[in-house]
Amino acid sequence: MARSGRFRRKLMCTAIVGFLAAGVPAAAGAPPASGTAASTSPNAVIVWDRNAQTAIWDVAGQQPQVQARSFAMVHGAVYDAVNAISGRPYEPYLSAPRTNGRESVNAAVGTAAFQVLSSLFPAQQARLQAQYDEWMATVPDSAAKRGGVSVGSQTAAAMIRARQDDGAFGDPAWPVGEPSPASGGRPRPPTPPTRRGWRSSSRSSCRVRRCSAAPARPR
Repeated sequence: MARSGRFRRKLMCTAIVGFLAAGVPAAAGAPPASGTAASTSPNAVIVWDRNAQTAIWDVAGQQPQVQARSFAMVHGAVYDAVNAISGRPYEPYLSAPRTNGRESVNAAVGTAAFQVLSSLFPAQQARLQAQYDEWMATVPDSAAKRGGVSVGSQTAAAMIRARQDDGAFGDPAWPVGEPSPASGGRPRPPTPPTRRGWRSSSRSSCRVRRCSAAPARPR
């Protein structure tokens, strides 16, 4: 049940970020694409979710409980980047870089995901760099692209910084209590570890601040 709940939350976050990304032009301020080009343009969030799955699942082979943390880090950084460029219609998860709304969403999404994945999987750096370079080559060189890179870098840095020393991979002790006369000499239950682990974080992801302010999907 817990795993199913985490999966549903991941799908919800991906859907929200994908919706935001679909509502903002890839290089804000540029005229929207028309006809077939608009309908076949790849969604940056979906592309980088697939890239994350390759890194996390196919290559690293992480276990489900570890995958949850990795996916959350990637999508949290992507969410904050797209949310900032969209004018913050939703509550930021960790950071809200200052934007003018004209930054490239594609550049921001790719940069945020790439930098988080690179921090998680340094052994995959060459492969991830090739994916990132290929993706960024599709974004026209412009102020919008540079702005998107800046936004994505800021949200990735905030996520990486927040998850450092979070206890995810520690080995906390679970000391067993002394035998209790009241329990017939049986040991007391183990004392929970005092070190705060990442699973006990009180901040939940994708909390909605102003649903009504979400950008409309382009027709």
